[in-house]
Amino acid sequence: EAVDKLVSTLREAGQLDNTYLLFASDNGFFFGQHNVPTGKFLPHEASGHVPMMMRGPGIEGGTPSREMSSNVDLAATIADIGGARPG
Repeated sequence: EAVDKLVSTLREAGQLDNTYLLFASDNGFFFGQHNVPTGKFLPHEASGHVPMMMRGPGIEGGTPSREMSSNVDLAATIADIGGARPG
């Protein structure tokens, strides 16, 4: 509901086509792997697989990417989108 409201507001303001939306998570969640009932606190592969979704100008909708990425890539990606250069 919150994402729908955000997208609707951006569309109504005429800014949706000029806006990047990025959704990411801090780490994955266990659902019984490694005999861990639930949680996200152990260093196993299952906790390293996290979703990331992005939409915006120049990004084809519904196009999955198989490129490896990590949370450390987010700052560089956002800076690149905004045209910022490290000083």
